[in-house]
Amino acid sequence: MDEKYLEKDACMKSAQTLMEKYHWTKVTTEQLAKEIYGHAYVYYRWKWMEKLPVANRLVYSHAADGIDVTDKVDSFQPVWEWIWKYK
Repeated sequence: MDEKYLEKDACMKSAQTLMEKYHWTKVTTEQLAKEIYGHAYVYYRWKWMEKLPVANRLVYSHAADGIDVTDKVDSFQPVWEWIWKYK
């Protein structure tokens, strides 16, 4: 996990690169950027979640296991959308 992904511009650039490289069609550049940002934000800013069993199991461990972007919308997309909008 790279701290540069705490910057939305860096997430957009990485998402654009992935979209151009793999020609994905089932996910948008913006969705990928939000997923990348969300993973980084949770990992670096919400580390306290790992101490809460339910939050760790449901959110933190998913974010902390690395950014596993693929040509599909992530199951946590509503969380990433919220973090992108409010954080």
